[in-house]
Amino acid sequence: MLKFVSINKSKKKEEDEEENLISKEQQEAILIKSYNEGLSEHNDKNYEKAIENYNKVLETQIIEKKSNRDQNKKKSTIEILRVLSEKNLAFLYEEIQEYG
Repeated sequence: MLKFVSINKSKKKEEDEEENLISKEQQEAILIKSYNEGLSEHNDKNYEKAIENYNKVLETQIIEKKSNRDQNKKKSTIEILRVLSEKNLAFLYEEIQEYG
């Protein structure tokens, strides 16, 4: 017995999934905003909100093609934001320990 399946049906589902994903550029803009808010809160000594914003940057999954990064051999904006967030969190926790 033969079974026929519509090809267009599967393509439509893939297109819908792609529309729901945010682009790399949108993700970078969101993370830059979170990082900048973290810096601002850190400068204002509002440590809890700074920690939240830095953690947003660290917890976000990266949307990136690995082959693209391998070709350029340089770090992406998101990777740099992650490193800076980790560094700032370390300074922040050090300040909390010093000034209690």
